[in-house]
Amino acid sequence: NIAGIALFGSNVAVDINNSGTISGNSNGVLLNTGSIGGNIINSGTISGSGTSSGAGIELSGSTVTGDIGNTGTISGTFAGIALNSGSSAGSITNYLGGTILGNSAGVFLNSGSNIGGNIVNSGAITGGIALVNGSSVTGSITNNAGGIISGNIAGISLSNSSVTGGINNSGTISGNSAGIWLNAGTGGSIANSGSISGSSAGIGRSRRAPPLGA
Repeated sequence: NIAGIALFGSNVAVDINNSGTISGNSNGVLLNTGSIGGNIINSGTISGSGTSSGAGIELSGSTVTGDIGNTGTISGTFAGIALNSGSSAGSITNYLGGTILGNSAGVFLNSGSNIGGNIVNSGAITGGIALVNGSSVTGSITNNAGGIISGNIAGISLSNSSVTGGINNSGTISGNSAGIWLNAGTGGSIANSGSISGSSAGIGRSRRAPPLGA
C-alpha cells in the first residue's frame, strides 16, 4: 500500500486523530491536491517507509486548515513531516515526549510551502528542520527547554526560505556542520538561551544570506 491513509483530490472537514498505528510503504498519511478542514493529531505511530522519499505525513499541493500536533512518533525514510507545495494554516507542534524523525529531515518544507503559525518543539526532532525553495514559516520556530533538534548537516537550515517570527531556542539545536544554517535564507532574529552547536559553526550563513535579523 502506498499509504496508510491516502486522500487524492479530496476535501474533508474532519480531524485525523491517531492513537494507534498508521503505516504505508511510502507514506503513513498522504494528502495530494486536497484539504483537511481540521487537525492532524497523533499520539500513536505514523510511519512511511520503503522508498527514499517516504514520509510519515506528506502534504503535496494540499492544505491543513488546523494544526499538526504530535505526542507520539511520526517517522519516514526521508522525512517525518514533508510539505511539497503544501501548507498548514495552523502550527506544527511536537509536544514533550513526541518524536518526529526522518533520515534527511524531521520536518521538511519544499517548493513554496508555508506554515501559517509556528513550529514548536518540546520533544525530539531528529533529522532537523529544513526549509527550501521559497518556503516559509509565518510565525516562529521555537525549541523549548528540554527540546532537541538535531540534523545530519544542520539542526535548522533555511535555503531561499524565511521564518518571519524568528528562531527562539531554550533547548538544544545541533548539526554535524552547523546548528543553524542560512543559505540565502533569513531566520529573522535568533534568540538563544540554550545550546546551538555544530562542528563548523553554531550559526553559519552563506555569502548570499542577508544579515541576521534582516
